Amino acid sequence: MSEAQLKEWMEWLKEELLALVTDDDTYWRLQEEVIHRNRRLLTMRSPYFDMLHYAYVSTTTSAIRRLTEKQNKDKTNVSLRIVLQEIEREPTIFVSQVSRPQLQLDLTQLEALEKVIKPYVDRIIAHHDRRGIAEAPEYGNLKEGVAILSDIFRRYYALIKESIHV
Repeated sequence: MSEAQLKEWMEWLKEELLALVTDDDTYWRLQEEVIHRNRRLLTMRSPYFDMLHYAYVSTTTSAIRRLTEKQNKDKTNVSLRIVLQEIEREPTIFVSQVSRPQLQLDLTQLEALEKVIKPYVDRIIAHHDRRGIAEAPEYGNLKEGVAILSDIFRRYYALIKESIHV
């Protein structure tokens, strides 16, 4: 894969990641600045808050799944994990800018995120699965997953932007 193609893919992924980070920040600011400051809101049931929670979980888990997924058999999908695997496969790309141990650590983190998120998204968000309900990820784990993705993305986005002059 060419460096120009990697740059194009990272631009696509940037839009998804920005939306994910923005949604995550908005959800948690609402929790901190509105809900946790009003004791009545903490204890009441509300279809509005139920919808907000479901929207946060479904959009966050779906975005994490897309950003961490493996290459499909048709090789048509684009994810952050695939970009990193392409960098790993092509040792001449960014040879002096990326340490192999860091790349391996980042790939391991992306695999771990996918392993946790994929069953939930596949069985609950995307489909009704006969195997039953997958364990829902905890809110804190989603927030941490967004932070991990953001950190990894920033590292490679800066690397790719700096090395390609199109």
